[in-house]
Amino acid sequence: MLDTLFFILWVIATFAIFIYLKNRTSVISFNGMTGFIDAYLGLLIESGIAAAVVVGVPLWILQKVGLYIIGAVVIIAVIAMVVKKGGNNDKKTTSMSKVINEDNKSNRKQIVDEARFCANCGEKINRDDLFCGNCGEKVK
Repeated sequence: MLDTLFFILWVIATFAIFIYLKNRTSVISFNGMTGFIDAYLGLLIESGIAAAVVVGVPLWILQKVGLYIIGAVVIIAVIAMVVKKGGNNDKKTTSMSKVINEDNKSNRKQIVDEARFCANCGEKINRDDLFCGNCGEKVK
């Protein structure tokens, strides 16, 4: 029974880790389709090894302790969280230029909000200032 449970969890974990790695890896091939197949086969092998460690070590430890069901639930929960987190990150992906532009807009707005000038002398004053630091005029 434990072997079947390990195999099922290993297949699920391998698939989840492969999808996670595939979405975060750029593959460029100079050998046509053969290069892509080699690259993705390498990712699949890495995923299988990682899944064997992620699933096998806890099951081995839990086998020694005798808590198979708890171990299976914990492993399934971890796999579900990894898959869910990977899916959420993909939806939030934006181009770097968009992020930079949005960041610049917020910085400009903050600078405009904070940058005010004295009506008397024209000196730059902060938003929270009650009096001009240059001429002492009360800020309106």
